[in-house]
Amino acid sequence: MKHVHHHRLAIRILITVIVLCICNGCIGEAAHVVPVRPEMVWPKAPEQPRIKFVMTVAKPGDLQIRPGMWRRFCDYLSGRSTVAMVTPYGVESDSGGRLYVVDTCLKAVHVFDPAGNRHYLFPDRDNMFVSPIDIAVDPDGKPLYVSDSK
Repeated sequence: MKHVHHHRLAIRILITVIVLCICNGCIGEAAHVVPVRPEMVWPKAPEQPRIKFVMTVAKPGDLQIRPGMWRRFCDYLSGRSTVAMVTPYGVESDSGGRLYVVDTCLKAVHVFDPAGNRHYLFPDRDNMFVSPIDIAVDPDGKPLYVSDSK
């Protein structure tokens, strides 16, 4: 009887660990190994560097933006996937830490908001730009202009 009790306890612990891993999103995601890179600056010495490469951003996960478990479940059921950048062009940021990236191929602007744990595109699919190339935002993050080459 004691052996059966230990067996059931082990199964319960295993199921609990699996459920916790699924809830935290650790199943199905590859380990993200960041290679060590030499510091990249421009211009090179002996001139004073004014631009420094910090990181690459291609999708919301690169900025630790991750939808909650409920959103992931709904997206899975609906077949919706995260929209990654295709052809980034104009880039802007605001004082709130939001990053705006104009995507000429998708004809929209990606808005990455790490503080709000959100990523979205604007405008909606019914009102896409023709050929957007750049964006200007005010310090509060309100888009002022999106320039369109067409």
